[in-house]
Amino acid sequence: MTVRNSTLPFIRLKKFLAGQRLRFDQDTKHVLQDWLKGLATNFFEGGIQKLVPRYDKCLNFIDDCVQ
Repeated sequence: MTVRNSTLPFIRLKKFLAGQRLRFDQDTKHVLQDWLKGLATNFFEGGIQKLVPRYDKCLNFIDDCVQ
């Protein structure tokens, strides 16, 4: 991982937190947990969406070999 790639999550976090006023540590913790959960959801949803065409391609390839 390059230096640029390793700092990217912190840049996105900084943009997300910009303008928010969090007075207590608990508020900050909850906001960060929600943000991280959203990242995980988007990541896995995107991966699942990519599986559909790959699965279809694989089945079509196997079908060509069987016939």
